[in-house]
Amino acid sequence: MRTSAPLFKNFGFVGNAGKKLLTTTALTAAGLMALGGSAQADNWVDLTTTSGSTTTDLSQANTTNLNLNTQRAIVEGDLDINSNWTVNVSRGNLVAIDRENDPTFIFGHLNCAGSCHVIDAN
Repeated sequence: MRTSAPLFKNFGFVGNAGKKLLTTTALTAAGLMALGGSAQADNWVDLTTTSGSTTTDLSQANTTNLNLNTQRAIVEGDLDINSNWTVNVSRGNLVAIDRENDPTFIFGHLNCAGSCHVIDAN
């Protein structure tokens, strides 16, 4: 009596070649997920000031301190904040505009001593 072949043979995953293909695919997917997670947020470290005057202080670990040198300022850039990151805005009125082609994700902390308006173009 003849026995049927294992199910995975029916789909072309035969022997070591199939195992290598599955391993390579899994490693590629894991690598892409790791890259996507680490590149997820800019944490307000590369903003462009379009009105007013600001300075950025990155001397504290996992913290961006945005100091407003004028009572009002407008900044533009990627406004995403990672879950392990804190953004502190010193004083005054800040308008932050995100013109990236993706939604703004704030997973960490955003602290404002004055008023802070986050505007996402999407």
